[in-house]
Amino acid sequence: MCGGQLRGPNGIITSPNYPVQYDNNANCTWVITATDTTKVIKLTFEDFDLERGYDTLTVGDGAVVGDQKTVFHVLSGTTTPDLVVSTSHQMWLNFKTDDTSGSLGFKVSYEEIDQGSCGDPGIPAYGKREGTGFRHGDRLHFDCLPAFELVGKKNITCQKNNQWSAKKPSCVFSCFFNFTTPSGVLLSPNYPQEYGNNMHCVWLIITKPESRINLAFNDLSMEKQFDFLSVKDGGKAESPILGTFSGDVLPAPITTSAHVARLEFLTDHTYTERGFNITFT
Repeated sequence: MCGGQLRGPNGIITSPNYPVQYDNNANCTWVITATDTTKVIKLTFEDFDLERGYDTLTVGDGAVVGDQKTVFHVLSGTTTPDLVVSTSHQMWLNFKTDDTSGSLGFKVSYEEIDQGSCGDPGIPAYGKREGTGFRHGDRLHFDCLPAFELVGKKNITCQKNNQWSAKKPSCVFSCFFNFTTPSGVLLSPNYPQEYGNNMHCVWLIITKPESRINLAFNDLSMEKQFDFLSVKDGGKAESPILGTFSGDVLPAPITTSAHVARLEFLTDHTYTERGFNITFT
């Protein structure tokens, strides 16, 4: 459906044809009104993919569509805030597309929440959060699990305009880490999103001296013949190579001859892929 008047307490809005590609030259407007006028509207993004720089979703406060003073965000591409909260009992959305290629579109959910709240921004994957309040002045603190690096702000505060001071951070797998646990998961940086160009990552897995290490490949997707993952039987750069992998064919499980394994990940300056997910025991 292209636009309409919507009422709470909750619901879903999607781009026309979603999850199939939306139409060219679309101009759709939705106005959401809370059934309880003492409450505000929280908008959460579940899926978002628009032609970057050409197709946009504008989100505004109140019911005066197009009023630039009320605009929270003009969104394009695949980047969105965690959530948007209105300051009144109404919120408007305007979706515009140009006359060329489109994308899959968007799916957003809305619900009524109490005034004075920024809503729950969530917890990053592979992360943890301290703080339970989402009211004005409340602060949340984020950290990442071992082997992950925090990207973004460690602390965010609920502001009086019902918006958090920043997006919740993300936890990205470190490019260098020594594992000393008997089992765990090893991921390419940014997995399951695309890894970066020009990377040279090294991980060591070190277990008890009398043990061996088993590696099971759960997922593998790398630029074939240009990006590589090498598994070595030992902790040194010159240790024997048990396997070098590229492309998207899942290797068979690998077992080391001793208690140390070295994994090296190298990428070139061009195309990137999803990367890999490996379980070690």
